[in-house]
Amino acid sequence: MLRRPTLAAFSLAFILALAGCGDDPEPSADVPDPVRVPPSSAAPERSYVALGDSYTAAPLITDETAVDGCLRSSTNYPALVAAELGYDLTDVSCSGATTENLSTPQPTTTGEAPPQLDALGPDTALVTIGMGGNDGGVFSRLISCASGGSPCRDRLGSQGRADLESAVDELGPNLTTALAAVREQAPAAEVVVVGYPQIIAPDADCPDRLPVAAGDRPYLAGLNERIHTVQQRAARAAKASYVDLYDASAGHDVCADDPWVNGVETIPGVGLTLHPLAAGQVAAAELVVAALG
Repeated sequence: MLRRPTLAAFSLAFILALAGCGDDPEPSADVPDPVRVPPSSAAPERSYVALGDSYTAAPLITDETAVDGCLRSSTNYPALVAAELGYDLTDVSCSGATTENLSTPQPTTTGEAPPQLDALGPDTALVTIGMGGNDGGVFSRLISCASGGSPCRDRLGSQGRADLESAVDELGPNLTTALAAVREQAPAAEVVVVGYPQIIAPDADCPDRLPVAAGDRPYLAGLNERIHTVQQRAARAAKASYVDLYDASAGHDVCADDPWVNGVETIPGVGLTLHPLAAGQVAAAELVVAALG
């Protein structure tokens, strides 16, 4: 059983740099690349590369983050998997990443992160990929709905709802393209797609943590499940392993007694608004380990 990481205090000043997690901040000049294990130190059969967005990076669950502006915690699920199984980890997950950032640089709060696919090579043995939710602004629109107070369905209107649902469905083709690119760069690697957890249940009712209008709860819960379904189908079609974090997190949504996802209040050392908690990362790591047999 993986151990839960210790939560530590974190400087509130860092939140100011965090506010535009999915935006394009002004890059600064000399910024180091993501922290990577030197390739020469990794036995090829133990080389593990983690690709992903903030649900992989797990911002603010500890007071240690990457210096590349990706807000990557040192105890996210890739780190826990690598420690449990003895892999040499290169974690290039980055908050705000889209599937386009697999092949294009990503502006961050401190500069620019290289394309995530650059971390892959013919010796890569394991790849986990958890991303897609930022494509088409899906997550930013869902978070806006979840924290807007007034009914989201009304604010979106019929056309807005149709656009959002279309963007969710487009995550499937985007993930298919991403998996093909991963296989091209790392043909010998085992590829594992890690899905998103259940953030909101249809009957969720905790306005202090999730101020969602009552009529919006089933709608947003349905979109949450729809993202899971789209990603699961894409992973299966690509013959990649799929870690079903959605079904596993039933009863661990934001309003649950034992949540795996934080509420709307960002708490340094605990988690970013509507992002993974330490407990969710431990659970995700256990599921990845189980998927690897």
